[in-house]
Amino acid sequence: MATNVLNIQTQRGVDLVTFNNASWTDSFPFVAAATAAGYAAATNIGNGNFFVISVAPQTVLGSYTIQILAPVSGSQTARVSVSSPDGTLIAIGNVGVPVSAGGVVFAIAQGTTLFTPGDSFSLSVLPAPLDITGIAFALMLRSQPADAEISLSASTADGSIANGGTTGQVGMRVSTATMQGLPAGTYAYDLIASADGYDVLAYQGSVTHIQGVTALAS
Repeated sequence: MATNVLNIQTQRGVDLVTFNNASWTDSFPFVAAATAAGYAAATNIGNGNFFVISVAPQTVLGSYTIQILAPVSGSQTARVSVSSPDGTLIAIGNVGVPVSAGGVVFAIAQGTTLFTPGDSFSLSVLPAPLDITGIAFALMLRSQPADAEISLSASTADGSIANGGTTGQVGMRVSTATMQGLPAGTYAYDLIASADGYDVLAYQGSVTHIQGVTALAS
């Protein structure tokens, strides 16, 4: 049975802090787009309804803007533009037919009062935990990404990384003894997810390892 490895969305620039007097127990959450809902602007003239048809797991999360454009020449069918959460135009479609935009398929039905240019909808794409059952994970620390020397290595294979399955959480389980042996400093890391013949970059960033304050009791 195939896993969700190809539905993992890479998270870049996630920086962490660890300590030489404590175990490393950070968690990495994994989510996927699960639901979406559209809301008409309060100032709309048209009174048609908005319907979400489907949401792909890889859909970018956030709020999309759907703008009513001028009607198509010779008809009363209005066109619509769709902008992604970062403001990029990603689709053009028509009222009354399904519109596919960045993983979401929706439709706007014409109401008893026609839409006019300037009417708009917001579309919110919301997450749910991604089931990561069956996916292997590996992480390495290096002083610089291209360094040959590996400063620390962890994986699900040796138990130093725990796969939370349906919870969508990957947990670091690196012992205090291992963290004591890691020199203080800042390291580059990435977390690789592997399954079904694919290797996917899941997380990337830096780990700052610092001297702790409290002496261990034993």
